[in-house]
Amino acid sequence: MSQPNKIAITIPPDVEAKIKEAILTLEDAFDKILITLKPEERRMVPKMGNETFSFVSKTAGYIEANPEFVPPFLNVEDFNVDFKVIATLLPFARAIEQLHGMLEDTITLAGSEAYIAALIYYQSVKTFAKNDVIHSKEISMDLGERFPQHKKPKKDDTIDPLMAQ
Repeated sequence: MSQPNKIAITIPPDVEAKIKEAILTLEDAFDKILITLKPEERRMVPKMGNETFSFVSKTAGYIEANPEFVPPFLNVEDFNVDFKVIATLLPFARAIEQLHGMLEDTITLAGSEAYIAALIYYQSVKTFAKNDVIHSKEISMDLGERFPQHKKPKKDDTIDPLMAQ
């Protein structure tokens, strides 16, 4: 009985090249636009979720309609530039997040199937090694490095609590 294979994808070289080219195109297009925050900076800045975006969007409308309430220390031009950046980039981020999710799901499923197949092979090799089939012990030991054995203390290695005093 063979293992079910839910994913059987072959990525042709021309498609792989096209994907690489598209990623390079995106990286080039975003090169002078995107920034990278350090982890500490990321933790420190207030975050904007969907509700906050709605609040900021409403505020932009009120600022335009009621500029008399804008305090002198608020730079409306900077606010508008920042808001436009968010409004422009957010649809791209959502599309890329969706694509990223699909990539992760595909990698997860393919990885799971490959790992299960590798475990099946490993169990088979271990069975052959127990029967002293040539080369099987070397393969079993090599693959077994993935699963370090926890050495159980021998009866002689155990410390008698009464003797330790």
